[in-house]
Amino acid sequence: MTQSSADTQAENQSGSAEENARIAVRKGAVSRPVSSGSSNGSALTILAIVLAIVACAASAYSWYASQVAGRFEIGRELGRMDGLQREVDRLVVSGTSTDARLSDISNTSVTNKQDLMDRISAVDAELKTALSEVAEQQLKDNAQHQKEREALASIVAQVSGRLGEVQKDWQLEEVAHLLILANQRLALTRDIPMALSALRLADERLSDQAEPAVLAVRREIAHEIDALSQTSGIGVVETAASLGELIERVGELPLRGDDERPSWLQPGGDSSQESGSISEGAAESNPQASWLGRVLDSLKSMVRVRKIDETRAPKLESSQRFLAYENLRLQLLVSQLAVLRRDQNLHKSSTDQALGWLDSHFANTDEVKSFADQLSELKEVDLGSAVPDISGSLTLLRDEIKRREQMQ
Repeated sequence: MTQSSADTQAENQSGSAEENARIAVRKGAVSRPVSSGSSNGSALTILAIVLAIVACAASAYSWYASQVAGRFEIGRELGRMDGLQREVDRLVVSGTSTDARLSDISNTSVTNKQDLMDRISAVDAELKTALSEVAEQQLKDNAQHQKEREALASIVAQVSGRLGEVQKDWQLEEVAHLLILANQRLALTRDIPMALSALRLADERLSDQAEPAVLAVRREIAHEIDALSQTSGIGVVETAASLGELIERVGELPLRGDDERPSWLQPGGDSSQESGSISEGAAESNPQASWLGRVLDSLKSMVRVRKIDETRAPKLESSQRFLAYENLRLQLLVSQLAVLRRDQNLHKSSTDQALGWLDSHFANTDEVKSFADQLSELKEVDLGSAVPDISGSLTLLRDEIKRREQMQ
């Protein structure tokens, strides 16, 4: 296709060259008559020949150039076509190898896929086996942990129960000591307030226990508290303590004759103040008279004149005073001992002797009267009255303690 177009182009170029030569000859022929001489004609002929030769040369060159260029173009096209053919062949070969490689790759991928699926299946099976083993082990561990927790909870419950029982046993022992104290105070000293306090404290200590045996003990304690509350509240201890207070006050009581002291022994006497004021007034007017007045005042203060309408006891000497106080103390000590021994007769007789001694040897003052009134009240205390029995609660509590010890 390319070679035929090149030939056509070369023929066209040669035809155009010949046409140009003919036109030049014609121009020379036409111009020849116009010339006026032979010289001009020969010149034109030569010129026409030259032009014809040039035109022929140009036509030949044009034809040659077109032929050479066409062939060169044809060769180049043929070379390019050969290159394209080789490229096509290479591509065909490459496509064939590519198809083979693709086929190999496809086969390899299929094989690899199958291997991968097999490996995935194997791993899945191993994973399922491992998971099942882990699940079984976890179930076993959970069961073991549950058993351990149950065992630990059982141990804790047992320890807590033992601690609770030990604490309750301690409370029962403490309550037993309180009940023993109440019985001893009531039996030995007839100390009803102390016995009531011990019983109430024992009932309070048992308030957090609800066992039937403990409730029976609490009911018995309540009955004993009611019985003691209805008993006289004056006990042996209070009476003995009151007598002890009176014994301490014996040394403060005035004896008979202590109120007959001289004016200089009377604290804040009026006579000394009056004489002092008179002597001070006289001292301002006459120093000698003041000295004499002071002497007379001193003599007057040393002598006192009284009108006695009744017989008065003489002032006791030191030894007699000591005996008076000690005899009263002795009678009160005997009365206190009788109270502690619950000897009603001895208590009354010693108290009567102490009252008589007060009346005969001590002054008739308000302090002595108050002392005698208190002693008379203590004499009327009934030491022999019966007290209720509060040993029932202690007996029940001891039985419960023994029962718990046997159970352990």
